[in-house]
Amino acid sequence: MSNFFVGMPTANIAALTTLQLNDLSTADYLLLNTDQVRALRTDQLRALRTELIAALTTRQVQALSTDQIQKGLTTSEVVALTTLQAAALTTAQVQALSTAQLRAMETRDVAALSSAAVRVLTTEQIHSGLATAQMAALASGQAAALQSDQVAALGTDQLRALQTRAVAALGTAALTALATDQIQQGLSTAQVAALTTQQVASLNTDQVQQGLTTDQIVALTTAQVSALRTEQVQALSTDQVHVLHTLNLAVMNTAQVASLTTAQLRLAVTTDQIVALTTAQVAALGTAQVRALATDQLRAMETRDVAALTTRQIQALTTTQINLGLTTSQIAGLTTSQTAALTSDQVAALSTDQLRARSTSSVAAMSTAAIKALSTDQVASLSTAQIAALTTAQVAAFTTTQIAAALGTDQVVALTTAQAAALRTDQIQALSTDQLHALETRDLAALSTRQIAVLSTDQIATGLGTDQIVALTTAHAGALTTAQARALSTQQLSVMETRDIAALSSSAVQALSTSQLRFGLTTDQVIALTTAQAAALNTDQVTALGTAQLRALETRDFAALGSAQVQGLTTDQIQALSTDQVVALSTAQSAA
Repeated sequence: MSNFFVGMPTANIAALTTLQLNDLSTADYLLLNTDQVRALRTDQLRALRTELIAALTTRQVQALSTDQIQKGLTTSEVVALTTLQAAALTTAQVQALSTAQLRAMETRDVAALSSAAVRVLTTEQIHSGLATAQMAALASGQAAALQSDQVAALGTDQLRALQTRAVAALGTAALTALATDQIQQGLSTAQVAALTTQQVASLNTDQVQQGLTTDQIVALTTAQVSALRTEQVQALSTDQVHVLHTLNLAVMNTAQVASLTTAQLRLAVTTDQIVALTTAQVAALGTAQVRALATDQLRAMETRDVAALTTRQIQALTTTQINLGLTTSQIAGLTTSQTAALTSDQVAALSTDQLRARSTSSVAAMSTAAIKALSTDQVASLSTAQIAALTTAQVAAFTTTQIAAALGTDQVVALTTAQAAALRTDQIQALSTDQLHALETRDLAALSTRQIAVLSTDQIATGLGTDQIVALTTAHAGALTTAQARALSTQQLSVMETRDIAALSSSAVQALSTSQLRFGLTTDQVIALTTAQAAALNTDQVTALGTAQLRALETRDFAALGSAQVQGLTTDQIQALSTDQVVALSTAQSAA
């Protein structure tokens, strides 16, 4: 090693020839002070052997002016720079590098640049100076230093070359500077998956909708999807929503789900995605969203999710959605509050299978307006258990058409005593004779006198069985009209309890035909007749009594007969009188 440069004035340094400079050793160059380094002309620098450039200390390198850097270093000399020298470059020196010089830097040297140096690179240096291999060499800290305009200057190949860790290090401001084509063509699915949740949330709606491809959407992690802002969710195209993984859809918060547009829901969400929705997500859907669901989407909902719908959501369903979109299992899973919320039109839209699938508690929760809206086919489809579960208000809400045309005899049998007692009088009148005949005796006994009084003569004569006649209360018997009494068959009359016979009004007794009296009344029933009833019998009725019946009349009842009634007695009847009855005859009766 010589002392060639020691004490040499800077003017002499600048006067040296390139041959003289290249004859010196690397050790000689280590003795250059910073002023002497700055004295080197650009042509001198360009002529130096590459090993001499590589021998410079970091202090000497930092002493180089921007002009020396830009005009004095050849691309070969740039290649010769060590990683330490590259790391020592000042921001001004880096900014002075031409795109050719920058492109000539080895990848390890690019990776050695300080974050501050990376930050000052011009957009031209970024776009034209960094090769894809150099981009791939950028460390996370360097990527984090990139500014918005620098990122915007990157080509799609450069972007794609970034390591996933470098992509994850990009600042949110830098990320939002990306054009949609940079995102679409420049980011790989692995890079997209590497984005932090903060980065994902920073994307603008155009970047989301026009930038992200369906493959990139598929690559999103559950954490990234959870981080999407509601306006980003709304910006997703139907194709993008369509490819969202079911797991990703399931992790959306309720606000995100509620932000989905009706078009996104109806046109993009698959049945598998519908299945993946949580009960909380389903409950978060707006009424417009619920109304937008296709019938196959509704059918795909899990029963617990349907049961999670609010009453407002239930009421938002169209009749088509009700009829074609809900399965019998889903219908069966409806809560009582949901059932109670169904409108008349919605209830009317239920198929008979759907209606029959409902639980007894949900049927009992139906509004009276909904009950009235049921078609006769729907009423006929109700199971006996469902009929028995109806409230008295619901039973009273049935129309006469529903009663007459739809209720089967099994359903009538299923009525409880409370339900039977709740029937309106016009509903009673609407019952067919078969329906009336099907009423259990305890249910008939529960009817009020007003209900009994409105029964038609046909209902009385054909609809009431002998067991039902027996089940009539004394109040019922007392309420029978003259027409109803006359409609009783002799068999019906014969099975009436004696206390019920005694409860008949005098006018009802007087309305009985001679045939009813002679062939319908038993001797016990005749005995049960009251004095007033006996007195009400007309001459023809008395004459029609058989001798056994007449003999069964109690003496006080016989004594109540009028002289005309006695006068009408036949010889056989007179001969059949008991001595007590004869003794009981009054003077007027005897005279007759």
